[in-house]
Amino acid sequence: MKKIATILATLALAVSANAHDGSFSTKSLTSPSAAALKLTATGEYTTAYMFRGDKLADDSLQASVEISYEILGFDAYAGAWMNTPLHHKIDKYTDILKNLSQADFYGGLMYSLYIVVFDVGYQYFWYPYEHEGKSYQNELYGGITLDTTDLLFGFNLSPSVYYYYNFQLDTHNVEASLSYEFPLGSYFGFGGLTMPISANYAFVKCQGSAFDQYMYAGATIDLAYSITRYFTISGGARYCRRFNERSCEGFFRHEKKDQVWYGVKIEAGF
Repeated sequence: MKKIATILATLALAVSANAHDGSFSTKSLTSPSAAALKLTATGEYTTAYMFRGDKLADDSLQASVEISYEILGFDAYAGAWMNTPLHHKIDKYTDILKNLSQADFYGGLMYSLYIVVFDVGYQYFWYPYEHEGKSYQNELYGGITLDTTDLLFGFNLSPSVYYYYNFQLDTHNVEASLSYEFPLGSYFGFGGLTMPISANYAFVKCQGSAFDQYMYAGATIDLAYSITRYFTISGGARYCRRFNERSCEGFFRHEKKDQVWYGVKIEAGF
């Protein structure tokens, strides 16, 4: 769910601050400005790393950096994300590494049209320590997100639907999600205090022979406090469940039971 969470946070800003009316401005090209450039960096400690229903690691440190720039009305972005387990873990029966290190590199284009954000991109997953001969994956994705602020009396639930195609696994993944940020500070006198929550539901189908299909669902709830305009600290609980499997082993064939884990994150953006 990491990509969806990152994308939804980015899209929330794009919809509210950079919605377009269908025009394609050349201003950022003819008159380059630092105002069109955005940079975000995060660091997180998490008690588990779950990805699309698979548990890939226990206690881990995660970090990311993303940069974006407005070009012809589009928000062009590129970033990197990594997971580093705090401990190595070997399966005593198979001698296979269970706690995986992972680095992701991605880039794409977003366009905000009134209350709709369109997003397309590419991402590359790299596993530094080869796992059962599987050291990388790459995929294309596309999705749309809505700003429901005007439709739901001021509540923006950011409904989103994304499609991912993984070339190595020949998988089709459709994931829907919702998110909302409760403004707790307005009730307790702390303007920067919020409670972001989100939920997702996905269906994964494989055209190849590795596995057939499965579904997964998840949710997160955090408390977040913006110390300054550019710096936020947050923490909370996460949940994931994988189900309705049919001859499905998954990419790494890790634990498939219900999972609850926790995380603490710092984020800086300019």
